[in-house]
Amino acid sequence: MAIWNGPCDPKKLKRNTVLSGSVDANGYPNFLEAGTGLAVNLLATTVPIVISFADGYDRLGPQEKIERITSNVTSAWSGLTDNSTNYLYMELTGDTISYDFTTYKPYYGSVPNLTGGLDSYVKLMLHCDGDDNSTTFTDSSISNHTVTAVNQAHIHTAEKKFGTASAAFDGAADYLTSDHHVDWELGTDPWTLDFWMNMTAETVTSPVAIWADANNYWHPMNYGGPTNRTCYIRMYASAYIYSLSFAYTFVTGQWYHIEIARDTTQMYAFINGVKQSIGGGGGILASVDCTVPNGLLRCCSQNASGDFNGHLDEIRLSAGIVRHTATFTPLEGAYTVPDNQIWYSIPKGRAQLTTGSTGAATNKKIVFVGECVTSDGSVTSVTPYALNGEYAAHRFAVSASTNYTKNHNIGTELILAQAAASTSGGGVLADKQQSALDYKTVTFNSGASAVEGSVIVERAF
Repeated sequence: MAIWNGPCDPKKLKRNTVLSGSVDANGYPNFLEAGTGLAVNLLATTVPIVISFADGYDRLGPQEKIERITSNVTSAWSGLTDNSTNYLYMELTGDTISYDFTTYKPYYGSVPNLTGGLDSYVKLMLHCDGDDNSTTFTDSSISNHTVTAVNQAHIHTAEKKFGTASAAFDGAADYLTSDHHVDWELGTDPWTLDFWMNMTAETVTSPVAIWADANNYWHPMNYGGPTNRTCYIRMYASAYIYSLSFAYTFVTGQWYHIEIARDTTQMYAFINGVKQSIGGGGGILASVDCTVPNGLLRCCSQNASGDFNGHLDEIRLSAGIVRHTATFTPLEGAYTVPDNQIWYSIPKGRAQLTTGSTGAATNKKIVFVGECVTSDGSVTSVTPYALNGEYAAHRFAVSASTNYTKNHNIGTELILAQAAASTSGGGVLADKQQSALDYKTVTFNSGASAVEGSVIVERAF
């Protein structure tokens, strides 16, 4: 039921979010619940749901449509993708609300990401971007793992394949590490590891490995160095469970794309997209378990120490999928959310669906309202997103016993700000207790100087 269609009230500020609905005793939203099988129910009978759909801008300013749902909807979201995180959204077409989902994380920004490759299968995604000499490595996968740089491992802006930088290692026990996690327990399921590598000097190394101790480790690719130019795929538990190999000579100072993968019966290796002939035919028994008990993720470690001398970029570990089984052309760009993505265009003030490599976009009225995790044919957890975009730490305390630990709230906020005039361009300052990365940067220019005055700025939160 539509209750508003027109300009957004600047005093309300929040839009493209659930404005009100049922909450639990702690004030957390609870308008979603697990349904039967791969389904999620919407609860709106006891406490109606009020939701704002951003509808762009016109001469009167930001436009929105506000809808009210007054009845429960059983299996509002059904046929969810199993063994995955599903992002739940409502779409308004005319006066009709429909319910759908995607396995791609909601994205807000000024331009769409069209490269692809960052989907729900990805358990680790290190773009290795940042400030020069920084030791902060951000995992851009939905798992958001903490990655620690050890010894001299660092961000290096002078050398990179994509983005602003790459990870640098000087060959003297440098490596990256992340604590044991179920994401590293690949078991007998399919997986794919890929990354870009540039050697400064040839060394014996394992660019990425799962390592527990010197007697228990998994090396998707172990390079034998200048005296033994062979790549090994090895699983070791006091003895080699398997050790497959293929010959390759790397030239220092050049970037190579490496991809190693397995399905339940076969191992695959690719250098720059070219399929390699693996010794033993690449065969591997389905019963071989690729889990290292209590294993830690290690980048550039040869057993206990790191000895890789060079740079790595775009380190991606995918679980549950074999990306390629035949020769292919590696993607020439950083991995991002895929094509056909739903994203919120801050400049246009509305959701859009991008299609094709040109980024052609269709305007949509879509609001993400929550997410759920599925496993073996059922929904194991459901997290409704914040009412009015407010479960950040400055409103609710976040504890380990709740699911409310999201990096971003879902929606947008209007900020009434002052544009400052200057000869170098104007800008907007606003303090909303949020990360600076969430802001839409705005510059006002009129000839050689900026225009001074009040403006409305929109940002994601």
